[in-house]
Amino acid sequence: MTKITFTTCFILLMFVANAQGKKQNADRLKDDAEFFTLEGEHEKAYQTYKELINLDPENYFYKFQCGLSALNLPFRKAETIDIFEDIIKTPVKDKLDLTSYLGKQYESIPVYYLGRAYHSNYKFDEAIKYFNDFLATRPADLKIKDEVQHYLHFSESAHDIVSKPTK
Repeated sequence: MTKITFTTCFILLMFVANAQGKKQNADRLKDDAEFFTLEGEHEKAYQTYKELINLDPENYFYKFQCGLSALNLPFRKAETIDIFEDIIKTPVKDKLDLTSYLGKQYESIPVYYLGRAYHSNYKFDEAIKYFNDFLATRPADLKIKDEVQHYLHFSESAHDIVSKPTK
């Protein structure tokens, strides 16, 4: 009987130790990703957030940060549309980690970044739509509002140039 109890305790202890190791690994990866982001090491931040997403596929904070990193990487820009569309299409109740990070004032910011994703992929009609959708939320942050208006103007100008090429 003591042999069974000992074996059960040992297995339980190994399970707890393994779970703690995964939690410590996730914490280390999160610290690394934040460091890489602050240092402007966008590829390293992107890769680290991808690892975190593999550990926690439903964490929309990680997906958001991964998308921001990808927006700064020309060879990853195609991925940004899918990332931000996924964030926008997911109900708020399923992405509490992201909404608590962004706060009430910035909860519509993924719409802006989806516009940026479309803009960087030369899909100006879609970019214009999402920039206007974001502006319709009446953002309180004037700096972001100005930035969105600039990108909106850039997208409108690019759309005009692309739709009316010179001979």
